[in-house]
Amino acid sequence: MEVSTGPSPKYTVPPAPVTTQDLQASTTDASEDLTPSKTVPPAPVMKEHSDYQTTPSPAAGRDLYDASCRGDLETVKRILAAGHVDINYREGDYNRTPVMMAAYYGQGDMVEFLVNRGADVSLVDSDGDNVLHFACGRGHLETAKLILDLNVVDVNARNNIGKTAADLARHWGYLQVLDLRVSRGAH
Repeated sequence: MEVSTGPSPKYTVPPAPVTTQDLQASTTDASEDLTPSKTVPPAPVMKEHSDYQTTPSPAAGRDLYDASCRGDLETVKRILAAGHVDINYREGDYNRTPVMMAAYYGQGDMVEFLVNRGADVSLVDSDGDNVLHFACGRGHLETAKLILDLNVVDVNARNNIGKTAADLARHWGYLQVLDLRVSRGAH
């Protein structure tokens, strides 16, 4: 029988502590000599819903997003270690993820860290841009190299208006990024 405490039915009260004397008394004759009483600790409090701890926190998602934009690796590590955050949290009108924003701002170390921690680079924002679009469209050569070296995105993926990352690099005049992309099989 579970006894509910407080206003939330998610937690149950553990049974009262049981002593070894109580256990022996239930299985032995009253005339037998019993050993001294020892207390057995109560069972831990269990939650009825196991998904309680996995519910992502929007505030933690925003903090992760902001720290990824800034390239603040220590803060990102701390947020992810604390849990309660979706590494693919979406923010803003364009539904961008932390790894997208790290690529947008040329934060190559952050991109690599987030990808290694499970960030989904197949996701696109509301314009259809992926992490490679962001790195190339902003002229971040080293970040683009890193993304290509990780081999985690389609180099010829097109956004909602049919542009590849190479098209964006060409449009904005980032010729070194364009040359890199072409050397890696981009159209």
